[in-house]
Amino acid sequence: MNFQAEKEKKDNNNTNNTNNANNTNNANNTNANENTNKIKKMKSKLENKTKMNNNNKNNNNNNNDNIKDNNPINNINNNNKNSNKNNNSPENKTNKEQKQKIIQKMNKNGKNESKPKGNIIKDFNSEDYNILSMIGEGTFSQIFLVENEKNHKKYALKKMSATKMEDLEQKKEEFELIKQLTSEDEKLNLVKIYGIQIKKLDKFNMVLYVLMDAAISDWETELKNRHYSKQYYTEEELKNIMMNLVSTFSSLQEKGICHRDVKPQNILCFGNGIYKITDFGEAKTSNRNFEKNTKFNFSQDTSIQTIRGTELYMSPILFNALRNSSVDDLQYNAFKSDVFSLGLCFLLSASLTYKPLSQLRDIKDMDQIKSLIEKSLKDRYSQNFIDVLFIMLQLEEKDRPDFIELESIIKKKL
Repeated sequence: MNFQAEKEKKDNNNTNNTNNANNTNNANNTNANENTNKIKKMKSKLENKTKMNNNNKNNNNNNNDNIKDNNPINNINNNNKNSNKNNNSPENKTNKEQKQKIIQKMNKNGKNESKPKGNIIKDFNSEDYNILSMIGEGTFSQIFLVENEKNHKKYALKKMSATKMEDLEQKKEEFELIKQLTSEDEKLNLVKIYGIQIKKLDKFNMVLYVLMDAAISDWETELKNRHYSKQYYTEEELKNIMMNLVSTFSSLQEKGICHRDVKPQNILCFGNGIYKITDFGEAKTSNRNFEKNTKFNFSQDTSIQTIRGTELYMSPILFNALRNSSVDDLQYNAFKSDVFSLGLCFLLSASLTYKPLSQLRDIKDMDQIKSLIEKSLKDRYSQNFIDVLFIMLQLEEKDRPDFIELESIIKKKL
């Protein structure tokens, strides 16, 4: 009797367990169906959102294509401001055409067909980066040290403000060209550009964001620190810096690109003897035939016959034209002017004082200039190094080499 009762009790328990299992399975199936439906709805929403974003991008691109070209370059004094009022000037149109020719030539050579080596961030959005500190500020721009929210990598983010979209579009073209160059040739000592974005804040204000390599400091800051500590560069250090920078400027010259504002502030320090060129806001593409070894007649190139740069580092022809306000019919070789500017940078870096730079402006005789360079540097640097600086600082443009010629001279002398 007891045995029979126990058996019936076990049977009842098994039946209950079976029912519970069935109920659990049914509940799981119901939840799975609900989750599947939710996933389908989410995918549908994402697809619709993606389509809307793509449509917006296409509309923005169409709008940008209709924007007229304009010269955004900040003028170095009030005398130059009136010369750039015409946004559709021949200089701007010529410059834009030459940039397009450079890019087209690169495409023909097949360089663009290869995938970039991790240098370009796709779908760059400035909102994905947290600002850590401000590291630089200009009249219309700010530079921040930022960190990517996802991978925590640090970059420099340049923010440029404007009230006209065409101003930012012109600047964007300059940065796009440098971004392409740095993504294709990692040997160039140019500050890498990873992403570019234009944002319209409201009807009258817009900004251009440029994501770049974060440097330790600019060269001017390093020179000031060395001046205060009396820590002079060795000749080997300056020789390596000179060869790397001249090699990069030479490569840019072969592509028809001149910087036009060479100064220590536009050369950034990355440590371990690495120095890179930045800030191509004054840069210009020359109106030249891009075939290799083709001679170029600068007197016929109207696209770069304007005064640009920083007064302290200007070549004699630009400095005198600026002081005398004689900018009409100005003809000069922009690459040779940049060589003079770089020569002043190295005179400063070797002497760690601005005194010889200011003294040089008052000298009209090359023998006196050579005497000035030797007096400033002879105790610390070789005659060959002094000779190279002397060649870079020739007063007459016809006696001064361009970067391609200077690169060959440096290899022989140093």
